[in-house]
Amino acid sequence: MTPYAVIWETTGQEVIIPGENGKLGILDSHAPLLTHLASAGVLRIRNEEGWKSIALMGGFAEVNKNKITVLAHSAQRGEQININEAKSAVQEALAKLNDTQKIEDKQIAANLLRQAETRLQAALNEV
Repeated sequence: MTPYAVIWETTGQEVIIPGENGKLGILDSHAPLLTHLASAGVLRIRNEEGWKSIALMGGFAEVNKNKITVLAHSAQRGEQININEAKSAVQEALAKLNDTQKIEDKQIAANLLRQAETRLQAALNEV
């Protein structure tokens, strides 16, 4: 769920959440949990169709009573991301990072690169 829309509702056998301090694997009967999401990371869901990916940009995840609720600043399902556009975005962000000199600008460029790489990973259904 983003501030604008519900991205996906489904059941799954396993979910991997991109937590702020690393990936969290969630299975049936997991203990209740509330965590910050990584500033950019791929949420993975395994169901009867296989693994599905969602690119997430920050937010929170809650696990409670076999239900996971993710509130993200932005999210995009992997199959909705154009792989060629995602690859181009990675190259553009990398060029910006290499071309900038100021520390503040480098931090912004590094964040843009991390987001572009996350979108590409989700599009390729990778982690």
